Formats: sequence, C-alpha cells, structure tokens
Amino acid sequence: MNSDRKLILSDYRKKLTLIAEDTIKELFSMNDKAMLLSGEDSGLRNVWEEICVQVQGENSYFIQQYDNCIISTIELCYAKQSDAFKADIKFVQDAKISRVPVVAAVFSIINRKAKFFKNPRISTYLSE
Repeated sequence: MNSDRKLILSDYRKKLTLIAEDTIKELFSMNDKAMLLSGEDSGLRNVWEEICVQVQGENSYFIQQYDNCIISTIELCYAKQSDAFKADIKFVQDAKISRVPVVAAVFSIINRKAKFFKNPRISTYLSE
C-alpha cells in the first residue's frame, strides 16, 4: 500500500472512530427510564450500559432493538458532521479504498468498545 493511501486510510479510520465516540456519548446520555429495556431493578443507568451488557454475553430478546438504536444513532451522529468531514468519507468510499459501508464500520467499532467497557453497574449485572 503506498504512503498516500495509508495516510488517507488512517484519516478515514480516525473519522470513523470520532463518529463512534460521538455515538457512544449519545447512547450514554439516553437515560430516560422509558428508553431502558432491562428493567428498573437492573441497576443499569443508560442505553450504553445496556448495550455493553448485551455485547458482553447477556443477549436478550431486545438485541435487535439495541442494534437498531445503535444504527439510528450512528446515522444521526454522521449527519451532524461538517460537509468537509462527510466529503472525506465519501472520497474513501467512492475510491474503494475501504469497501465497508460507513455505518457497518462504525457499528463494528462500537461493538468492540462495548465488549471491553467496564463499570461497577455492568460488572454487578453480569455477575448476577
């Protein structure tokens, strides 16, 4: 891979990671009890914690709802980016430097982060 291509791909990955981090912040802020699917007695406080529990091995009936929530939040966070930011991503996609769709790539980053995210509430929930 030539150095220009490596540089473009590195910048692209950084942009995807920024979208993932923005998405996680949004999921973390989703803490209305009506949004939480695990129940009031779960001890989990936000949608991000519920997703982490799902990814770390507590798959439930609601897994598809969590996935849909992640995808729609990724799309929202991507839409908020500047035109220049989106143009850079479009360039990489159009040039076929990366063949993975943006949402799928960001979803994968989020799942990796969720797999290793820890806090006392998640640990308590998973140990019960």
